[in-house]
Amino acid sequence: MVNIDHELYWENPSDRTVPLPLATYIAGGVFGAIIIIILVGIGIYLWRVKRREQRQQALDAAFPRSAYEQEMQLIRNQQNAANAAAAANGVNH
Repeated sequence: MVNIDHELYWENPSDRTVPLPLATYIAGGVFGAIIIIILVGIGIYLWRVKRREQRQQALDAAFPRSAYEQEMQLIRNQQNAANAAAAANGVNH
C-alpha cells in the first residue's frame, strides 16, 4: 500500500483503524486459560507419579519385596501340598 502523505502509519492513525472486538479478547483469555489448565494438569500428574514412586520406595525399604515373595511362595507350596494330600485321600469330589 502506498502512503501518499509520506507519514509513518503509526504516527497518525486514521479513522480506519478499528479496535479489536471484545469477543477477540474473550477468546484469547479462554484460550490462555485452557493452556494454563493443561499445563497445571500435567504438573499435578507428574507430581503424583513422583510421590507414588517415593511411597513405593519407602514401602520396599520397610518391607523388602524378596521376603514378601518368599512368604507368598511358602503359602502357595503349603496350599498345593494340602490340595495334593486331599486329592490323594479322595476328599476332592
